[in-house]
Amino acid sequence: MTNAHATISEVKERLTSKEITAEALVKEYFDRIKKHNKDFNAFLGTYDDALDKAKAYDAGEVDTVKPLAGI
Repeated sequence: MTNAHATISEVKERLTSKEITAEALVKEYFDRIKKHNKDFNAFLGTYDDALDKAKAYDAGEVDTVKPLAGI
């Protein structure tokens, strides 16, 4: 399942229900950036610690009450 065209609310629900993990979400978006950015040049870079933060979210090490936690 792709999250590329999902709304933030839909993605948050998938995270909350554990249908997806934050780590998988970050990897999916990094893959899309790597694949498409050469054509669109929309991203100057990505956060080096994004994957670590996603893993921390999945492990319950961050405040998941915040509206955009895990996104």
